[in-house]
Amino acid sequence: MKEKAADSKIHKTRNVYGFLWTKEDVIQPPETYHYDKMQEVISENIVRGLWGIDAGSGCGYDTYLMAKNNPSVKIVSMDISDGVYINLKLNRSLSNVSVIRGSVLAIP
Repeated sequence: MKEKAADSKIHKTRNVYGFLWTKEDVIQPPETYHYDKMQEVISENIVRGLWGIDAGSGCGYDTYLMAKNNPSVKIVSMDISDGVYINLKLNRSLSNVSVIRGSVLAIP
């Protein structure tokens, strides 16, 4: 029974956020986004090491900025919604980004 309830929540989340990302007509990399605002208040580098994950990445704006500014770090960008299709287009020129459609509750 718990699995069915979890599947229902995943489906609802995917549909709600997928609807939001279908409104994106122009795919333009942002100059700043959430990542930059967070980095301003966090004293150490958010992105570090060899690998990183942007879980719940939506259309990939933060993924783009993190990967562009940290080319030696491989970034896995994951979202459950249709935002991954915009994410793929936005980040296709960055060799250090892999985009995956999936839930953080059941990582593929």
